[in-house]
Amino acid sequence: MNIAANLSLLFSELPLVDRVLAAKQAGFDGVEIQFPYELPAIQLKEALARADLPLLLINLPAGDLMMGGAGLAAVPARQVEFDQALQQALTYAAMVRPCWVNVLPGRLLEGLTAEQAWACLRANLHSAAEAFAPLGIGVLCEAINPLD
Repeated sequence: MNIAANLSLLFSELPLVDRVLAAKQAGFDGVEIQFPYELPAIQLKEALARADLPLLLINLPAGDLMMGGAGLAAVPARQVEFDQALQQALTYAAMVRPCWVNVLPGRLLEGLTAEQAWACLRANLHSAAEAFAPLGIGVLCEAINPLD
C-alpha cells in the first residue's frame, strides 16, 4: 500500500520545503500539498528530487474559499480570477509535475442558482482538464460535503 503525506497538515513545525524530507524519513511514499504556491516551484522540485518522492496532488488556487468565501471554480462573476488561478497552477505544475491537480468547487454563492454554479464548474473543469492534459497531469474535483 502507498501512503502520501499531506504536507499542508503534517510536519507543520517545519518550513514547507523541509517537510518533504520529513515525509520521506517518516516512511511516506509520496506527498501532496494543498496550496504550495508560497514556495518557489524550483525549490519544491529540488526538495522532491532530494527526497526521491513524487508529488501526487496540489490544489488550484481557490481565491477566498479557505477564508469562508465562495471560491472561484463555480462563480461565473469570478471567471477572470479562475483563469488567473489556472495559469498560476499550470506554470507551477509544469515545474513540479504533480500527478493530479484538484479544482475545489467552492460554495454556492448567494444569489446564484445551483444550475448556474454547476454550469460554471463544469466549464472550468473542462478548461482545466484540457490545459493540464499536455503535461500528463490529471484534474479532479474533490467535493468535501453537501453543505459547502
